[in-house]
Amino acid sequence: KADNKRYTKREIVEMFPELARSCAHPASSRQALLINILVYLNDYLNWTREKIADWLCRMGDCPHEIYHPELTVAPVRQRPCPPPRPVRRTVEPKPDERPVIILPQKSLDDYVRPGPSNFHEIAEAMRRGCVLRPEKIKGTWKSGSKGACAVGAIVEGAGFKGMPWRKIWKVFPELKGFMRHPFMDPTMEVWKVISSVSEETNYSREQIADWLCIESGCTHAVQTSGLNLPRAA
Repeated sequence: KADNKRYTKREIVEMFPELARSCAHPASSRQALLINILVYLNDYLNWTREKIADWLCRMGDCPHEIYHPELTVAPVRQRPCPPPRPVRRTVEPKPDERPVIILPQKSLDDYVRPGPSNFHEIAEAMRRGCVLRPEKIKGTWKSGSKGACAVGAIVEGAGFKGMPWRKIWKVFPELKGFMRHPFMDPTMEVWKVISSVSEETNYSREQIADWLCIESGCTHAVQTSGLNLPRAA
């Protein structure tokens, strides 16, 4: 066109859709868009625009006479192809020869509603801890060599040093269950109920252990009446 407007490639392709065709590049023989090939021939080779026009006519098999001789291009030196990457061998894992032991899973009802003897092991561990640490304390788990709270007595009776909570939950999963507090309405985790009764009342740890057995429905005899008393002052 005669105007001085600068056109973009997209606008030129809209005017000449043939430029969007894919053809072989004269230098590399690779397929490329015709408009990109023309830009390459004009910018990087010493071809005149008239010679490029004759090249287009030869590419289009035009029947008319072409004045300039056929243009030749030195082939582009191709880079050697890199060697193929080694294929990683996938090693199939060997089947585990150890026997798989599937333990029965406890439902939520087993924790919310304690069944018979569900807390018996906890109560027995607390009784053993009371023998090992005869003094009941408040405000801390263990103190010295003789003092322990109710939860500390459970840990001491189970043979743990310190308070390894993960091991305690694994040995006594019932402690992470839920039950109703004997003096309050809310439902709390069992270990929190035991700790609350031990800290906020004057009941002995032996009474708390007997109360756990009574709540669990144990059939053996207990030495105390548990916590069937009004809240201590």
